[in-house]
Amino acid sequence: MNDIGGAALKFAFVTVIYAIVIALLGVWRQRPEMLRSAERATYGVFGLVTIAMVAMLYALLAHDFRLQYVASVSSRAMPTFYVIASLWGGQEGSMLLWLWLLTMYSALVVGQNRYRNRELMPYVIATLMTTSLLFVAMLVIVEDPFRQLPHEVRDGQGLNPLLQNPLMVIHPPNLYLGFVGFAVPFAFAIGALASGRLDAQWIRSIRRWTLVAWLFLGVGILLGGQWAYVELGWGGYWAWDPVENASFMPWLTGTAFLHSVMIQEKKGMLKVWNMALIILTYGLSIFGTFLTRSGVISSVHAFAQSSLGPYFFALSGRDLNSRCHFAGEASATAPQ
Repeated sequence: MNDIGGAALKFAFVTVIYAIVIALLGVWRQRPEMLRSAERATYGVFGLVTIAMVAMLYALLAHDFRLQYVASVSSRAMPTFYVIASLWGGQEGSMLLWLWLLTMYSALVVGQNRYRNRELMPYVIATLMTTSLLFVAMLVIVEDPFRQLPHEVRDGQGLNPLLQNPLMVIHPPNLYLGFVGFAVPFAFAIGALASGRLDAQWIRSIRRWTLVAWLFLGVGILLGGQWAYVELGWGGYWAWDPVENASFMPWLTGTAFLHSVMIQEKKGMLKVWNMALIILTYGLSIFGTFLTRSGVISSVHAFAQSSLGPYFFALSGRDLNSRCHFAGEASATAPQ
């Protein structure tokens, strides 16, 4: 199963690149069959990442301590409940969950828009798959979850005792569902900019996606605060822990976006503002992921120092600066 999981990630890496290239070629050459091929590739990426997820979950449940990740986050004494939670209890596993949720959302978006938003979909697919490419590339090249130890150990180190709490089993997945969910409205915003369709159509297409992402992120924040109160005894809003407060920033900008899009729908105003807000929201989601994984800050929530920081910093910096500048220039030409 380990070899299957590793191979699935490598095939996903190739398929993601194919989806990006063929989607952009399809729109540039006006070839609908290329777009359909990109859509099938998006389904394929989700299937391949799902295989990797199943392989990792099997390795955890089977206590396959040949894998470095399994040995570092689980042990034979842990209840099955926490063994499953250890899937996202470490660096590589949590990134694999992030990638799986992103590819699942991508496949759902493609299925939802088989017969609508055809002008936007090539750019939407390319944007979602570009983000997926970053994560799958880091899993294949930098942080391989299926990396094996030189010698199998008899037992693993186990999950951090602070994380062995029922709230922590459901708190991180809720945060990831929120963080990743904002990728969908962000992709539609980029699609609207690239295609020049800056009317309210893209807003109507992502209203529910934005609401779902905002809801999951809000629930994740509340659960994280309750966990901190029970497990750490901080007695307040995380005692201003930097990592947990990083999840609050995209929730705030997402809340502003949810309110301002209603004005654009009804009165055709705030087009530039809405573009800037959703790009900022997704950029802050990536920035929060950077804070958690870079080791630049000390927190009980942060992973250890790793080489992933520069990748996330580059992506969040590009979202917050270059794309906001691009959005301002492109939207300024549209009627307000």
